This record gives sequence, C-alpha cells and structure tokens, in this order.
Amino acid sequence: MSFLGLMKFSLGVIPINLNAANSTFEHELYLLGSNILFLATSIVLWRVMPSPGSHLRPGHLIAKSRSTLFVYIALYGVGSILYFRANIQSDYNAFVNYEGSAWTQVAFYSGASLIAILAAQRKWLLALALCLPYALLSATLAVRSFIALSLFPVLLLLLSTQREQRLAIGSWTRQSKGTFRFGKTRLSSLLGLAVACGALVYATNGASLTKHGEVTLPEEKLIEAYVIVTNALETEPVPLGTESVERFFWGLGSPIFKQFGITYDRESDPPVIFASYIDEYALRLELFFHYPALWQADTFAAFRYWGLLLAPFWAFVLIGLERVLRSNPDVWVIFLPVSCWVTFMFARGAIGNATIGVSYVILVQIMIYLLLRLLDRRTSRRQTPSTKSATQRVFR
Repeated sequence: MSFLGLMKFSLGVIPINLNAANSTFEHELYLLGSNILFLATSIVLWRVMPSPGSHLRPGHLIAKSRSTLFVYIALYGVGSILYFRANIQSDYNAFVNYEGSAWTQVAFYSGASLIAILAAQRKWLLALALCLPYALLSATLAVRSFIALSLFPVLLLLLSTQREQRLAIGSWTRQSKGTFRFGKTRLSSLLGLAVACGALVYATNGASLTKHGEVTLPEEKLIEAYVIVTNALETEPVPLGTESVERFFWGLGSPIFKQFGITYDRESDPPVIFASYIDEYALRLELFFHYPALWQADTFAAFRYWGLLLAPFWAFVLIGLERVLRSNPDVWVIFLPVSCWVTFMFARGAIGNATIGVSYVILVQIMIYLLLRLLDRRTSRRQTPSTKSATQRVFR
C-alpha cells in the first residue's frame, strides 16, 4: 500500500478516491517533504518573530470608534445590495468575467470586514446573520470562496477567544494541572453555530451541484488532483518557473502598478493548466476555471523537485504577512476576511491568483483604514475628557 493509500485507509472519514490517479513514490515523498519543510519553517518563524499576542482583541478603532462601524455598515449595505442585484440570476461565467459588477464586487468583498468587526465585538449571532448573503451567492454563482470571506473569519475569531471566560458558545478555563474544563453553554450560541454550519453545507453543496450535477465537493479530491497534476507535469518539457511567485506579488500592488504602466505580460494561468489536466475544464468552458489541487502542485510545476525550496519561502511569506497584520489589532480584524480568502486560494493551489482577485479590495481597505485613523485622531483632539468617558460608556 502506498503512502497516499495508507493515508486514505487510516483517515477513512475523508472521501478520497485515488483509483483515478496512479501515484508515484517520488510525488508522495514530495508532498510529505513540502509539508515538513513548511511546518518546520513556520515553527522557527513563530519562535523568532515578535509575538503579536495570543488573543485577537479589537483595538480602539474596532471597539470604540463610531466612524468605523458606520463606514463598514454603509459599505456592507451598498456592496451587498448592488452585488446581489447584479448577480442573483447570473452564473459562474458572469462572475469570473466581472460582468457589470467589477466595483460592486470590490464593495461586496470589502463589506465582509463588518462581519469580522462584529465577531471581534463578540456579537456572534449578528455576524452569522450577515454571512447569509455570501452563502446564498456562493450557492448561486458556484463560488465557495465567499465562505472564506464571511464565515471563516467568524470561526477564526471564535476559536481565538476560547480561553477566555463567558464566550458566546461557552468558556474554557485552565486548571492548575494544565487541563481544560468546558464551561456553561448558551443555547442561542449553539443555535447560531448550527445555522453557520448549515449555511456552509448549503453553499458548498449548491456550488457543487452547479458545477458537477451531483452533491460533491471538489476539495474532497485534493490529493487525487495533486497526483493527476504532478503526473501530467512530468511530461511537460519546461517548468513554469517563478510565474506564480511573480503573479502573487504583482497582485498585491497591481492597482498601483497599472497607474504607472507596469503590466504583467505572461498570459498562462497555472490553475487553468491544472484544470485542463484534471477534467479538461479549460477546454470545455470558455473561461478560466480553478480546480483545487493543493499548493504543492503549484510548487512542483515551478521547478519540479527543486520546488521543495519554495515550501520554506511561502511559509516565510505567509507568516510574515500575518505577523505584520497582527501587530495592529484593528488592521488584523479589518483585513481578516481578505486574509482568509488569500489563504484559501493558496491552499487549493491557486497561488498566482491568491492576491490578484482582491488587489483592489486591499487598496480600498488601506485607504479606508488611513481615513479612519485620521478621523479618529481629529475626533480625539476635539473631545473633552468628559466626552471621551461618555463615549466609552456607550461602547461598553
């Protein structure tokens, strides 16, 4: 039994079908080696880099500034209404071609920060309720990444607060012997968590039905897709090189680059190439289609077995970006939906497109954050001590 076969046998709860792909020992070893190098580099970086703290507590702009809440309520409302109207009767083809919804999509993506803000304020049920438009459009357009924008930040913030007392779904208290005890659970919070899980199942099943005509999730066959792609790449004479690396960093600043006439000339798209290997999606559909195939498939496409060197490189990039964002609690919460989206796209093998799809969202979020900081400073200068104390009482 091969390594991947043993994994399938030992983790039988994961519905992976490896019959359609003949894995080789070299490719299995490459997958294992990439994970080990990524994990080892991550551990070293977490020990070396300054710690941002164990809790994701909201900063001043999130916890006490009215302007922040008003701005993101408006952004969420405008983005949701306009994007919903433009795409409720559309399909995946319209989504990937931004038909009539380019800037509304930017507003829709940016508005997801309101969900993270409410979750940081521990208004869990309200945050989950605001996830519903993203879940509905995820099923309608067959775009599972909308779940990464909305529900993932809520779950991440929920998990980050498990050590504190009186949380939304209960509390964990550390005992003197180092064990944990589950505290009192609130029925309303369990109901909210059930609604969130139901929305996720509905969205993923809806997306699967739209694309495949059956209730299945493409991520179920990530390992199989990885094997198919790596086997196919062995027959390609020229590796893709640093294309995904270039596309990743170009996407971070593409709105600025375009203003200075800096363009990205390469037309190939690694995830589309992978999709053509797996099920000829790129040949059957006149649009780009990203089939999940693990990030290790992308590094293998870059330099074949030398792509192992990209594992510590990407660990450094992702953890470095996370450390930068988490150094400021307000920045971390505001950018959390985009961070989840980028991480989701990275993990499923679309490294080169992990930032391009949200490049204008990143720019808009930076501009909004700088504007909010400026407004907050001016407001703080004008407020008297009595006014500040009254404002603090309102937001407690």
